Amino acid sequence: MRTPLRRFAMVLGALWALYLVAGNVFLNSPWARDAVNRRPERFQLLWSNGFTWFPGYLVLRDVKAKGHVRRVLWTAQAPYARGHLALSALLYRELRLTSIDAADVVAEADRTDEEIAPPAQQPGAWTLRFDRIATRSLRHLRAGALDLDVEGSADVGFIKQLHGGALEILPSTFDLARVRIVFRGHEVLRDAKLTGGFSIASHLPSEVSGVRKLALTDAHLNITGSMPRELLALDPSGHWDDVAASGVPNGSLQANLALRRGVLQEGGQLDLRVPMSAAAGGNDAALRAHVEAEGTHIVLRVPAPAGDEGGIDADFRVDDNTVESLMEAPGGWQRVSGTASLDWGFTSINGLAALLIDKPWLALQGAGHVNAVIALVKGALQPGSRIDMADLDLVALIAGFQFKGRVLAEGRLVRSKGSSRAHVRLGVPHFDVAGAKAGMKPLVSGNALRIDLDSAPTIEGVRDSLIGQLRFDKATVPDLRVLNAYLPEGTFGATGGAADLSSNLRLDAEGRVLGGRIGLSGHDAQIVLGNLHIGGDFDLDAHLAGSDPRRRFYDLDGSVLQTRHVHFIGPSPQAGSEDAWANLVIKRGRVEASKPLGVESNVDVEFQNISLLLGLFAQHRDYPKWALKIADAGVLRASASMRIDGKTVVFDPVAAKNDRVDVKARMRFAGQAPTGDLLVRWGLLSFGLEINEGQREFHFLRAGAWFDHQPALEAR
Repeated sequence: MRTPLRRFAMVLGALWALYLVAGNVFLNSPWARDAVNRRPERFQLLWSNGFTWFPGYLVLRDVKAKGHVRRVLWTAQAPYARGHLALSALLYRELRLTSIDAADVVAEADRTDEEIAPPAQQPGAWTLRFDRIATRSLRHLRAGALDLDVEGSADVGFIKQLHGGALEILPSTFDLARVRIVFRGHEVLRDAKLTGGFSIASHLPSEVSGVRKLALTDAHLNITGSMPRELLALDPSGHWDDVAASGVPNGSLQANLALRRGVLQEGGQLDLRVPMSAAAGGNDAALRAHVEAEGTHIVLRVPAPAGDEGGIDADFRVDDNTVESLMEAPGGWQRVSGTASLDWGFTSINGLAALLIDKPWLALQGAGHVNAVIALVKGALQPGSRIDMADLDLVALIAGFQFKGRVLAEGRLVRSKGSSRAHVRLGVPHFDVAGAKAGMKPLVSGNALRIDLDSAPTIEGVRDSLIGQLRFDKATVPDLRVLNAYLPEGTFGATGGAADLSSNLRLDAEGRVLGGRIGLSGHDAQIVLGNLHIGGDFDLDAHLAGSDPRRRFYDLDGSVLQTRHVHFIGPSPQAGSEDAWANLVIKRGRVEASKPLGVESNVDVEFQNISLLLGLFAQHRDYPKWALKIADAGVLRASASMRIDGKTVVFDPVAAKNDRVDVKARMRFAGQAPTGDLLVRWGLLSFGLEINEGQREFHFLRAGAWFDHQPALEAR
């Protein structure tokens, strides 16, 4: 008997020794790391050295794990970790670690713009099962701007089938003491204790993501901790500053909350007391929440600054304890009823203003004062609701321009024709308008800007469905050359002059112009059209109707341009060089509000006489004498098609007449050399004039036939 047993023991010893050598050589070789890290873009596990003394038992040192899940990058590291692998589970295509213990764990997570979508599900894929990942020395956790220094333990487990299979978070627990929480560099909680646990039922990540996972979540959390003395600091003038500041602990946070399949459980409580050393009488801000059977009751009290009255006083009830539904947007406010009053000065209104008007094109910024009363029933504003804001900075980005100025804001609930609407009026006594890029010089300055905003009478309506109107009158445009960015470069533009600008525009919820009117009155304007230099005054009344506001296409029907004191500027007298007038009405037209503008229109034009039209083609001395004799022979009425596109201005065709003369014309300006044709008839007399890139040629014989045979400018 002894010989077989001795031989068996020797064989076992040899096998064990072979395993020690082979297992430890493999564990400390690149082969092991390559075998684990087959998809490093999704998951990597690194270690400096390791040891195994029995099959399935591993000890690793200087361990670092990192991964990329959807839009989250995470890392975890520990100087020491050990685990046990269930070898029999490998027969069932399952990698099962029954336990992993790690020491001095540090974990971090950050969001990234790069998303890795979960792979398509493949039946029969391997399953990872980690029954217990535990540490008795958790040291630090970070998620984005939130840092936690901790001393405590945590036990986490999960089951994940690879290749898009199901994920389950097994019942997990944590017990953390001496917790210090820092948010964006400011301490918000210290010497806290956090205990609790959580689990998430099995689900396919491709089908259930984000807040929808809450419906599969069970959790409980208990928190007790102290807060700095001045979490909400007041500046010397008594304005609320929303920047946290460290100080001697004086406030407190207590919470005992439970979640079952995403529903807050009855009896849960939250009690937050925030010290405000500058508050009247040394009072603290307080937030209390109590979870009841059918909803959650929330009470907020914030004292006024020293020597002031008011403060914040809110009492609300949320009618649904399902966390996922409360986080839905839109819809969350429909479950809220109660009242809130606010009377306070702020060094920075930004955060509060974003709650009220959450629009990227419209911002209220800077220091200011807010006085408000909000009454809600299921998210709907009730009579008596109002808001007044003063001494704020308004920044509005509209039609590619940035409007800035100090603003007074007033919001009311208005009843009209049996229905209610929320109305917010923003008044700016003085404003500047500049290009959309930061730091650009003002192009326009004016007084009495008003923006009126209307919406459905709900919190969500005020934030998401605003319809606005922007109005101002006779703002100053000191230099008309600012218009050149929208005019064909090198062909049509302003070289001097000033203007008054008026506007009455309708805006949608995204700040796009739906339509309205723009008025521009130019004084001593100097315009270049091709090789012509023209001076005068003008009044433009542009009617905009939004045919496609998203693409900034607008109808121009009914727009009017009136000109006065028009004359040609140059060393040689141009036909029509004396002061004259012309009026243009767009019967049908469309503009693309881009840089440069794109315009297509049919217009009616009245000229004081034929002289202005002749001046577009040639100088005074070039025309036959009989043509000059009829130059002032009464008002000339014309119809024309006009197009502005890129660097080109085209009039084709043009037909004009009065009691004595008939005129036909077509003309294209592209750069400084115009191209076009002119036909003038006075009784039996007629002549034609051809311009080809600035070169002129008169036609006196059969001028009408010559003109009729000229192709349209589009065909040349």
